[in-house]
Amino acid sequence: MNYLLPSLFSFDDGYMFNPLSNYSGICPNIDTYEIKDRFIVKMEIPGISKDDIDINLKENRLTISGEKKLKDEDVEAYHRSEIKYGKFKREFTLSSIDTDKIEAKHDNGVLILTLSKKKDSVKNIPVR
Repeated sequence: MNYLLPSLFSFDDGYMFNPLSNYSGICPNIDTYEIKDRFIVKMEIPGISKDDIDINLKENRLTISGEKKLKDEDVEAYHRSEIKYGKFKREFTLSSIDTDKIEAKHDNGVLILTLSKKKDSVKNIPVR
């Protein structure tokens, strides 16, 4: 997905996609796209409560992390277990974003982040 918005995002997922790593969490799928004056990030997080999601912005680095928790406490034995549980963390380096205008919404198992573009400001510099 890096090829879609190379000037906006730098995807730093690294170890999550390395099959030789010891990482055993989940890695939610994302879509990123542009609409007029903003960028949208959609992350599939079915079964994850909005209370189990943490979104942080430090300098120009956006981090989305959370956990899909196993809630079947009364189960005596599993006959098949295909649903993945665990922690996740996705990080992006942002550019051309107004960091004061970032919104997040949790809707039917999809996290939607709206990132407003910075307004281009042209400054004329006089030559002396």
